[in-house]
Amino acid sequence: MSKKKLKIISTILVILFSFLFHSIYDKFPNFITSLFFPVNESIWEHMKMVYLSYIAAYIIELIIIHKTNMHSFNQKASIVISILFNIVIYLAFYIPVYNIFGFNEFVTIFSYIISIIITEIVSYKVITSDKNYSFLNKYSYLILFIIELIFIYLTYFPLKLDIFVDELNKKTGISNLY
Repeated sequence: MSKKKLKIISTILVILFSFLFHSIYDKFPNFITSLFFPVNESIWEHMKMVYLSYIAAYIIELIIIHKTNMHSFNQKASIVISILFNIVIYLAFYIPVYNIFGFNEFVTIFSYIISIIITEIVSYKVITSDKNYSFLNKYSYLILFIIELIFIYLTYFPLKLDIFVDELNKKTGISNLY
């Protein structure tokens, strides 16, 4: 299997996992699901969904890589870059569109899918690059753990910013009123 085909599979997986993970907390509301899945419809909580979708796809990528002996010395760096880049790209596109037109489910989903495709192109460039992202490769799991801790903390103690507000319910975080 080529690295290009792997990234196409990864793109599809991230999109599918996102749809799957979107309502896990709604169906199983408890402390454990609140740590990993969106607890409301805020932009921030959807970024937690992005994060987990990339982690799940990355685990499958690692299994495929192991079975096919298709190693890349930048594989670990690519997941960190993918997650951070996707969040930035999505927010940079979505927030201005949302501020102009308001919530539109089609625009939201379209923006999300486009951000995933762009991010996976960047990830492909990283894993096929001759450049060694040694810092990210060495500390990738620590960085991912810190990102998860930030998501958990801000789910329970959201900031008073618009991206933390669930506009449908006028709530932030797991139960705080805005």
